[in-house]
Amino acid sequence: MKLPYPLALVLVAIVQLALVAWNIGQQELLLATPDEVRLDVRPVDPHDLLRGDYVVLRFTVSGIERTKFLPTLNVAEGDQVYVSLVPDGDTWMAAAAHHAPPDSRPFLRGTVVRPGARQVWVDYGITRFFVPEGAGRDLERLRNDQRLSVDVAIDSDGRAALKRLLVDGEVRYEVSLL
Repeated sequence: MKLPYPLALVLVAIVQLALVAWNIGQQELLLATPDEVRLDVRPVDPHDLLRGDYVVLRFTVSGIERTKFLPTLNVAEGDQVYVSLVPDGDTWMAAAAHHAPPDSRPFLRGTVVRPGARQVWVDYGITRFFVPEGAGRDLERLRNDQRLSVDVAIDSDGRAALKRLLVDGEVRYEVSLL
């Protein structure tokens, strides 16, 4: 059975809108989760002017000492890992890394991007914080002075979403999808 052309266009548009709404809804649900941690931000280069203003973020929990992998297992680039977090003052730090979700929360789910001899680098998918036009350069300077931190929402599977960018502990920008 062949659908009339106008009906086919409407169906395609509905499917596309449903996919966009699904993605926004998933992100909103993640941002609404009660688990939230604050992470220290470390300096990192470079800056891409073609993508608009954003701050590239690297976290202390991104570089994990190999001794924190429990049990001591080999990891390769592309492996999924789960990093248990413990409070360290106002922020949180990596306590241990696992190949399966740990029993204790909160934990972050990430992907090994560079397994080193002493340190394993993990990406959690939260390395860019988009900011208003013209704000990126000032924030990069603050980041390099180690004055930035972020609040991160974490769901029960360890997926993370950036919620807020803070300067010296004060909220400067907050993520809002709607």
